[in-house]
Amino acid sequence: MSQRPVPVSILVPAYNAARYLPELCRSIQAQTYPHYEVLIANDGSTDNTVSVLAPFLRDQRFQLLGWEENRGLNQTWAVLCSRAKGDYWCCPGADDVLYPTFVENRVNILQANR
Repeated sequence: MSQRPVPVSILVPAYNAARYLPELCRSIQAQTYPHYEVLIANDGSTDNTVSVLAPFLRDQRFQLLGWEENRGLNQTWAVLCSRAKGDYWCCPGADDVLYPTFVENRVNILQANR
């Protein structure tokens, strides 16, 4: 019996995180588990968050959400959670870096303990 790939939503709230986001995004693209979507919410950043994310938006798994005024983390999380399509989700901080097998390991653990 063949199992379908389990989609994972990677949810990233971002406020003035331009200096960190490229490294996080590169670490996401380096994941050994390819069945994910990345939703990044730009919560009214005043730095160059949007421009540093532009190269990553060529990857169809990445999506940038955003608004002009800072709404705060609670409202940002509400938007991210409402848009997530994955069976599972993870929420690295904008200044985190994921080990290449992070998502794969998480899916394996969750599937084994269903």
